[in-house]
Amino acid sequence: YVSGSNFTGKIPDFISKWTQLQF
Repeated sequence: YVSGSNFTGKIPDFISKWTQLQF
């Protein structure tokens, strides 16, 4: 999906997906 920011929006998205993979 499209985030609000180009760079700053991808950092939380990456962490969110990473936590989903972890848990």
